[in-house]
Amino acid sequence: MAGSDSRARPAGFRVGDGDQPRFGVAVHLLLWRWRLRLIPKARDWWLLQTGHLGPVLHIGLPGAAENIAYRLAMLVSLTVVAAWAPRSWQRIPMPRR
Repeated sequence: MAGSDSRARPAGFRVGDGDQPRFGVAVHLLLWRWRLRLIPKARDWWLLQTGHLGPVLHIGLPGAAENIAYRLAMLVSLTVVAAWAPRSWQRIPMPRR
């Protein structure tokens, strides 16, 4: 198998490398046109509409902050328990065989 040339790789790798993302975008475009009657223009792919981001950020930012706080609390509690563990293991009598 030759380096980064996707044609030299098995078909399954080619689908994962490039065909799958293109297929996903094509299916979304098809469904937008067929079910929602939406036809995106070229500027819709590159224009950031800040007016639509307000409600998204209103919901997403508190959820993200909660997730970060939870992960930091878990990290601190695990760090404290890991620091205590070696001393506590010395006091626990180990069963003999």
